[in-house]
Amino acid sequence: MKINFIGYWYKKLQQGIKQHAVAFLTAEEWVKDLGAFLQKLDALQDKKNELKELSITVEYHYKKRSLDQNALMWALYDILAHISNGGMRGHEMQMVTTKELYCADLEKYAERISITAKAEYIDVILSEWSHVLEIKPIFENGFLSKHEVIALLSTSKMNVLQMAEWLDMLFNRIAYQGCDIKTGADIKKYWLEWKTYLDKKQISIFSDCTLEQYRAKNTICEASGQYTEYGEVAHIRTQRSGGSDKPENLLYLNAVVHREQHQEGWDKFCKKYPHLKNKVLNALGAKK
Repeated sequence: MKINFIGYWYKKLQQGIKQHAVAFLTAEEWVKDLGAFLQKLDALQDKKNELKELSITVEYHYKKRSLDQNALMWALYDILAHISNGGMRGHEMQMVTTKELYCADLEKYAERISITAKAEYIDVILSEWSHVLEIKPIFENGFLSKHEVIALLSTSKMNVLQMAEWLDMLFNRIAYQGCDIKTGADIKKYWLEWKTYLDKKQISIFSDCTLEQYRAKNTICEASGQYTEYGEVAHIRTQRSGGSDKPENLLYLNAVVHREQHQEGWDKFCKKYPHLKNKVLNALGAKK
């Protein structure tokens, strides 16, 4: 999102022009080139005793994620649509589309964002936020001055961690609906690639939840990929050794894999399930 406006910069008058975003810049926040420019501008305005107008462009940057995550998300929604339509014949029922499933999830799970913008910028906001729930006009002195826009945080604007949690939700739903990730060739491939990506990037999803919340959020054995309704939460570093209940030290496993790990140890476990290697080593303190 880009917005152009006129502002001012003059260090001596900084306290008097707080309504302009530029006035909040401090020397510590300057990037090298901007700092040099503003110092030159200060010197010029001191010399000419004149406040120069600046043409300013503010651009909002979202934390980028891999485009592969976006492609994976739509592939998973295609699978969910196929599952949802699996029992329908001909025109007995209206077929659900991939986009309809996605929009329904946004309505149910996506964060609500409140954006307040000047009235003249409403078209810019609406062009940037496609899933708008409400537009509230704000009047000042009898005139329309601003709009408050309530919008859904779509996946295109999610950061890496938010998108990771969204994708994990989709994998869990696919497994819950009876499509076995371990035996479904395409889904197994997607799931293993996704878990390997998370492990290599060392992205820990559900990082703020408790042990019980971690158990509730997972329905897939993190090692085998099988749907596991009554799984067990394993501590990588045992509690006796000082291991915590934080998600980075936990694995949701089915009973067979959990017993297997205890019998064979973490070395064999990591060789058998390499998509969990970094998480295990980090929790054990074996990797810096």
